[in-house]
Formats: sequence, structure tokens, C-alpha cells
Amino acid sequence: MPKKNRCGQASVFTDSQLDKISNSLRKSRDKALFDALRYTGERGDRAAPMG
Repeated sequence: MPKKNRCGQASVFTDSQLDKISNSLRKSRDKALFDALRYTGERGDRAAPMG
């Protein structure tokens, strides 16, 4: 989806925020995928097909 009026600014998650997200995941599969994406910086939609 394109930006509207060029408003908004992205920000980077802190390590603490990423830890909270990782710790909140219940399934080990989800945690492993999240941690791999975090380490590599890859986008989630590129790493695992939805389904």
C-alpha cells in the first residue's frame, strides 16, 4: 500500500521490544522463525508463505 501525503516515519524496534515480542510467542515454531528473521533482517513475507 503506498504512502499517502508522504506522512509518517518508520522507527526501529529496540532490543528490549524485540525480546518482549519473542517472549510472547507461544509456539516454538513461531519463536524460531521470529528469531531467525530478527538475526538475518529478512522480511517475514519472504521467509514463510502464508497458509
